[in-house]
Amino acid sequence: MTKEAVILAAGQGLRLGTHADNKPKGCLKLGDLSIIEESVEKLINIGVETIWVVTGFQSQYFDQLVDRFPDHLKTVRNKSYKISGSMYSLAQMSELINPPFLLLESDIIYEFRA
Repeated sequence: MTKEAVILAAGQGLRLGTHADNKPKGCLKLGDLSIIEESVEKLINIGVETIWVVTGFQSQYFDQLVDRFPDHLKTVRNKSYKISGSMYSLAQMSELINPPFLLLESDIIYEFRA
């Protein structure tokens, strides 16, 4: 069983324009929970013990999630998020994560079975 996951959440979501209210895409709600909250809950329910979120744009929204999931969630900040992409965010984890791990994007909705 994979015990760690990385959620990439550093991007600015520029293509959404004003629809995101200056929040990261993963913090958008499609019901009672944000997209990333649903992903975190699903990961915990399948036994993932440590979930790393690589943040950048509006990182304080993700830091607040650590308070909600203190036993599972940790954040790492990509300070170069404005000029880098997802793979640079993933590279920020190279010294912290031990394969195998699950890799998710913060703004994608995953079915539980996936």
